[in-house]
Amino acid sequence: MKKKRTRRRKKKKLDIDAYAEAIFKDIAEYLGLDTLGIDEKIQHEIVKEVMHTIITSLSYKPKIDVLIKRIKRHRRKINMIIAIKMLESIRNPTPDQLEFIITYGDRALIPEIPRLYRLAKDMSREDLIMMLQSLWEKYGRPSPIECPKCGFRAIMPDLICYVCGNIVSEKYIREMLGFEEKFEEYVKNASLAELNDVMNLGFVLSSEIDVKSPRYRIDFWKNIYYPIHLRQSDIEKIIEEMGKRKQGY
Repeated sequence: MKKKRTRRRKKKKLDIDAYAEAIFKDIAEYLGLDTLGIDEKIQHEIVKEVMHTIITSLSYKPKIDVLIKRIKRHRRKINMIIAIKMLESIRNPTPDQLEFIITYGDRALIPEIPRLYRLAKDMSREDLIMMLQSLWEKYGRPSPIECPKCGFRAIMPDLICYVCGNIVSEKYIREMLGFEEKFEEYVKNASLAELNDVMNLGFVLSSEIDVKSPRYRIDFWKNIYYPIHLRQSDIEKIIEEMGKRKQGY
């Protein structure tokens, strides 16, 4: 006789979204979502995302006390999830919401720093602005030049501050980079052909480190260079140097 094959029952996988809905009130209350004044629809989305983060296996349904222990263990990460969701969903946060977003949003805040800066400025929250400055220095693209208006090192090569939109003058860039000294060094070391080319182009590129010809291949992801247009005095320095070399000095 042939033995009958016994079929194994397939274990039912845990539906995390459905489970999140079932225990929503307990998790939302523990997370303090109500105290943050978050819309209930957003609260449901947050709880689901948190559950997907802390549930590591779909083969069983962890009890609420186990989930709370996991939330405690990963509280910083969970707060970041909440902050990011708030950042995405709330256009005009309250002071408490803004503080939570900036405190826990971490590197996810970088693309939104201009908006967050304006909100913190409108609320006169210098403490939050300082936190944003710290995040910008750590995760953003700090430039060599500090904006005189907002204090962020965020003046870009187009002379506009990435954070507050302030436009600075080329004179300010020259002063902040110590351009005169760097340009003199550049003129002494560049070839005659390069100096002649730079005069024809009418500008050079300057960083906090050195001056280069616009034709030089620059990795703009590593260093920020600013276009500096040559003044008459700059051109005279070039002509003087070229003259000296032609005379053999």
